[in-house]
Amino acid sequence: MPAQSFERQGQRWMIGWQPGFFFVSAKEPYPSEKKYSLFLLESYLDIGYFINKKIMVGGRAGYAFKASGNAMDFPNLYRLGYFIRHYPFEGDKGMNMESTFCEKCVSLRLRPYLQVSHIFTNGQIKDGRNIGLDHLKVQRVGAFVGFSTRLRNDLFFDLGTGIRYTFNSDESYAFENIVSFEYFFGYSKKKENQNRPECNSTLVESMFSCKKSKMHKKTKEKQENTGGIVLGSSLTYISDNSFSGAGGKYREYSWNINAVSFLNRRMRIGINTIQVFTNAPNDTKNRYTLIGGIGQYEPFFLGKKNSFLLEAGLMYGNYCTCEDDDPFKRDGLYYLDLGGSFEMQLSKRIYLDMGFNVYNILNDVKGKYAYTQYIVGLNYIIGKR
Repeated sequence: MPAQSFERQGQRWMIGWQPGFFFVSAKEPYPSEKKYSLFLLESYLDIGYFINKKIMVGGRAGYAFKASGNAMDFPNLYRLGYFIRHYPFEGDKGMNMESTFCEKCVSLRLRPYLQVSHIFTNGQIKDGRNIGLDHLKVQRVGAFVGFSTRLRNDLFFDLGTGIRYTFNSDESYAFENIVSFEYFFGYSKKKENQNRPECNSTLVESMFSCKKSKMHKKTKEKQENTGGIVLGSSLTYISDNSFSGAGGKYREYSWNINAVSFLNRRMRIGINTIQVFTNAPNDTKNRYTLIGGIGQYEPFFLGKKNSFLLEAGLMYGNYCTCEDDDPFKRDGLYYLDLGGSFEMQLSKRIYLDMGFNVYNILNDVKGKYAYTQYIVGLNYIIGKR
């Protein structure tokens, strides 16, 4: 893989992105023994540079925030460091597997590597709790083994695993996985398989080629028939017995009502409102409201009967998920809405809507964490579909 970067005008750069998450549910040490939970969403950005045909050096920056949980005052986590990666196979050499898919010869080339890293972070585990500091004081070193395979053109999928050691932490050793997408600038797919140039297609390229005519037909059909307004409603329920207070469970009901209009065959815009009803273990009941605008995008077509949608929006409300125990009312909050959903046709105009959304508080509020919601509801189509 590095050889092509050297051969094509000295282009040696790689940029990668790795999403991730972390969840823990545990008890505080004696005598408190209070239950707490924590769910983090993570994102890493890697930039690498080949110093020769086999060795890459690079930097890594990471960010994580608390999406849900009752761990009090948990700050955002930051990570900054560097890594060194060694590819034993040089150039277009590697472990190659060939197969036939959709009457095309597909080449799946795996390029293994070894990697060591040194990361500075503000997160550590002390006294049985996962805590965050206000500066990058904690150090982590890791050793990994993995491989990269080309998805399409210059885009690669990277999969690896290894072990890391954290200094000044109760849990020093931990296993860590690498699942990322990497873009190698200047990679030449024409030299992917020099001995058999007719077998240079990747699995993704072969699938696109095989389905091209069928997808074009679906796209044209959907473009001609998409229009109108979508009215949706859903009711979801969660319970949690980890909150302090009187015995019993914390219960929460969320009722969504939304309406969106088609801008074109891919884009929809509209409004969304959420009514949140909570019942605390001490029988205290509250009602909260979120309202705002949303946009939905259909990245690819699944036919006239089904749709996969990505969603983003800005909400305004008074539902403050920002303390150790029960959420409480706080006016003037803004939320960034990010999510995805799948629509499945039940009848001519009624669709089953299933999805998941994260509402991250944008205000600077102490102890905040994101409001997360799974969606199970019904959509009604007015107009063409």
